[in-house]
Amino acid sequence: MEKNKYLLLELANLEVDSKIGKDRHFIAADRKNAARIKLGLFSVIGTAIIASKAIKEVFQAVPYISTYEALFISVVSLLVGVSTAILGFLGLEKQVSQHRLVGNMYIEVARKSRRLINRLQEGEPSDEVKKEFNSILADYLSINKEGESCPTSKKDSIKSLNQNKTSRAKIKGEMKKQDETALNISAPPKKRTLRELIKRGIKIRLAKLSYKVRLISEDDFDSYTKNL
Repeated sequence: MEKNKYLLLELANLEVDSKIGKDRHFIAADRKNAARIKLGLFSVIGTAIIASKAIKEVFQAVPYISTYEALFISVVSLLVGVSTAILGFLGLEKQVSQHRLVGNMYIEVARKSRRLINRLQEGEPSDEVKKEFNSILADYLSINKEGESCPTSKKDSIKSLNQNKTSRAKIKGEMKKQDETALNISAPPKKRTLRELIKRGIKIRLAKLSYKVRLISEDDFDSYTKNL
């Protein structure tokens, strides 16, 4: 299983990236669908107000506002026309459908990745899993291109990343460790502050004292100071 660890990480990374893509597009779909509903309701309500005799009767019944009837109707008509034009121009209904379609495609990639992880853990030959992984990865890249036709906002991306930040951080961290091991890259030594150096010196002296009075063994002393 150890030799397949990097392949498992690649599959898990693809699964998480697909979930992030899925969440991003469904968040965008919900946002645009809410805007579509608001604009649509305004158009319907505004049209009903313009056509309603009750509004005219209200203006006629109140002398102080009767002179503003024509202005009110004109403003409402303008706003209804603008909201209807925005709906048609932006094509929000079509955008919502596209986002949901792309989101569902990401879900399929995530599910396939999870199935491959399970099969690999059950002992299936890694060569077979690698072939299917390459196929799924190609699908993922194709979905990314498909998603360009219905771009998401920066806020959508941030929300989707926050929803998956825990699992993403764990997998990216493990992949970084694997890469460093494979490339024989060691992390640069961390610079210690003066306070940290003083603390370390005190701990070493206490450990030496404990060793001298036989409170700890030599092996314990070596192990403790090495970790410092």
